[in-house]
Amino acid sequence: MNTSTSSQPTLLIIDDTPEQVQLLHNFFTAQGFNVFSVLDGTKGLLQTKPQPNLILLDVEMTAGDGVEICRILKSQEQTRDIPIIVLTALKYDIDQLRELELGTVDCISKPFELKEVLNRINTHLTLRRQQQQLVERNQQLLQEVEQRQRVEAALHHSETRFELAMRGANDGVWDWDIIKNTFYFSPRCKQMLGVTDDEINLHFANYEKRCHPEDLDTMRLTRAAYLRQEIPSYEVVCRFQHQQGYYIWVLSRATAIWDEQG
Repeated sequence: MNTSTSSQPTLLIIDDTPEQVQLLHNFFTAQGFNVFSVLDGTKGLLQTKPQPNLILLDVEMTAGDGVEICRILKSQEQTRDIPIIVLTALKYDIDQLRELELGTVDCISKPFELKEVLNRINTHLTLRRQQQQLVERNQQLLQEVEQRQRVEAALHHSETRFELAMRGANDGVWDWDIIKNTFYFSPRCKQMLGVTDDEINLHFANYEKRCHPEDLDTMRLTRAAYLRQEIPSYEVVCRFQHQQGYYIWVLSRATAIWDEQG
């Protein structure tokens, strides 16, 4: 349900006492409210466009039972969320009104002070505004969660397809995060080296330790030249130590992703 979005709150007064309606109408207009008022409670059911931000309702009217009007307003989808403050000359309090299941937010006894009515209305308008902001924020968070879930699902699907492609190509894949100094070894890469997840430390130093001492300088010089962008690609053949102690020849290729700092 959409209530008035004007910077001036909209107030609907439903009361069958002309003098009281005129008094309230003049006072709240002077306070900056957009005020609509009706003397017939049954007409008040129709006077909800534009949607008021709050309804001030006299529950003791000769033309239409205010209690029943309140129940009808709270039963309709387009008006059920509008805060209703009731005016009554009877000895109702808010707890008694709750027992009647009217769904009202407050009760003001007659005779009343206009400043008191203003304070009550401003309080409930603030509460309503905060409630709407909370609902909007929750909806935004829900949308963000759903979007993140879709992205994560798409990423997982992409990673699964990539893993299957690498298995089909029978190539091992490694990834070096230079900033974090961490290494990723694909399952095929680990298989080639004869290691399991528990047997390999995913850091760059561990990767270099497995390189044959005679090939280490070649690997380092080639890598340094590539990172300085002195050569168009990184490609080096060197020996790496298998978990069982012997060495295997490996053709290693890499492509770097450059940022603004290089």
